[in-house]
Amino acid sequence: IHNIQSVQGKLLGGKEDLHKRHLEAKDVNWLIDPPSEPFEANVKIRYNHNGSMANVKPNAGNPGTIQIEFHQPVSAITPGQTAVMYIADGPIWQVAGGAWIDRICEKDI
Repeated sequence: IHNIQSVQGKLLGGKEDLHKRHLEAKDVNWLIDPPSEPFEANVKIRYNHNGSMANVKPNAGNPGTIQIEFHQPVSAITPGQTAVMYIADGPIWQVAGGAWIDRICEKDI
């Protein structure tokens, strides 16, 4: 849904409108040394989401926030949900940290 016409009682938007590539998250809880440079991670945005590869960019101006750009669009990024970042540690994926999804970004970040 990208628009609600309350007078007509219509919801506008299609399934393709749910697919986005960029988000901003806040209140980051790092389980690794807080990175100062962007890094690649497998990011899960829901409990039952398998995760998608993304570039994670720490926000130097606001250390508690990050920007995430998925390599491919993902469905239903939802503010208020968590984004959990996993990094490869050999054949094992290690939890790097998590943050609350604050907003969906429409353009490249």
